[in-house]
Amino acid sequence: MSPSLFRRHAAVLAAVIALAAPAVAHADWEWTRWGMTVDGVIAGSDGAIGRVEGRPGQRVHGYDLKATGEIDRYGIRLNAQFYFDPAGQSLKVIRLSVIDFADCDRLKRAVRRELGAPDSPGSYLEWKNDGRGNYVGVTGLKIGDADGICFVRYRPVDDSSGEN
Repeated sequence: MSPSLFRRHAAVLAAVIALAAPAVAHADWEWTRWGMTVDGVIAGSDGAIGRVEGRPGQRVHGYDLKATGEIDRYGIRLNAQFYFDPAGQSLKVIRLSVIDFADCDRLKRAVRRELGAPDSPGSYLEWKNDGRGNYVGVTGLKIGDADGICFVRYRPVDDSSGEN
């Protein structure tokens, strides 16, 4: 076989292998990309998300709430909150909270269907890596006779905060 024919066959074989191999998933969520700016999150949301100035008590893992809005995911109305570094230059955490606590069990089931068995089952469901490079945690707690809290939280696995 001539060297040029060999190179062509090798190139075709490499292309076939690349197409057959599973794609490398990116550690992102929906229209967002980890590290994007507040303006980027808002622009990608088709008007569903707006800028806010979070209060110190609304911080998550030391990150500031900078954008929020209502979205529909899994057929459930959710309040989407986006947390950034203090300068608002880098998306770090996303939290989706049920608007109606009655939807909490539906949210838990939907995330389990999407991601499979959690790494830590119980009242707090946790996927240390969802296969796309995201840490995912679902919290659902009924507090007395009140509705309670119920949300799913996403962050990149390589987050250096050391917290879940």
